[in-house]
Amino acid sequence: MKADFFITYHHGDELAARWIAGVLKVVPFYLFMESWDFLPGQRPVEKIAHITAIAPCALVLLSDRFFRVLLENCKNLKLLNLTKVE
Repeated sequence: MKADFFITYHHGDELAARWIAGVLKVVPFYLFMESWDFLPGQRPVEKIAHITAIAPCALVLLSDRFFRVLLENCKNLKLLNLTKVE
């Protein structure tokens, strides 16, 4: 598998991510995008680790949704004492 970009985003922002991917594919770049390249039953963490090892660029679509989920995940990790958040 070849990838120039790994595109990650909150699921609620998929339309914007697809638009960005469409623009990049015209150039043409090789892309890895969650909604296109994840198949049911695959292990997403392992797949992301693999693609970030081979794709030289990551494009993170930042939005209010993305930050809300990120903040909630950080709070949950702190509650579980899985990481130090000061």
